[in-house]
Amino acid sequence: MINFAYNAITGLLEGREVLLALLGGLSLLTFAGSLIVVPLVLVRLPEDYLRQEDKMTQHWPQPVAVAFLIFKNALGGLFLLGGTAMLVLPGQGLLTIFVGLLLLDFPRKRFLIHRTLGSRRIFHNINRLRARFGKPKLKPPCGTNG
Repeated sequence: MINFAYNAITGLLEGREVLLALLGGLSLLTFAGSLIVVPLVLVRLPEDYLRQEDKMTQHWPQPVAVAFLIFKNALGGLFLLGGTAMLVLPGQGLLTIFVGLLLLDFPRKRFLIHRTLGSRRIFHNINRLRARFGKPKLKPPCGTNG
């Protein structure tokens, strides 16, 4: 059975060395990118991010706000896809997915973020990372004791 699976996989990859090299390079790039970008985003969040309810773009001119929201959601989608891929590839999959969710705008986003950070382990690890960079701890969402 194992021999059959091995032969099937090697058969699919045979003659596709360029594709395999590109996938390997993409995997390495997403791994390196997640090591740099994810901590950078988590460290730059304002300490009261989880308690904010208003949108920062509400006072911007409409064309600028729309362009910003399109860019932010596209970036969030890329992080979400990349984080999902990193669940099986090298990288910080769960943190990358979380950063993607922070960037996306969708109904009940706050509920999902608060629910995710209800995990003391995730909240503790984010605050440990922030402490390493000399940033104040994130304040827990209202209604939790983080």
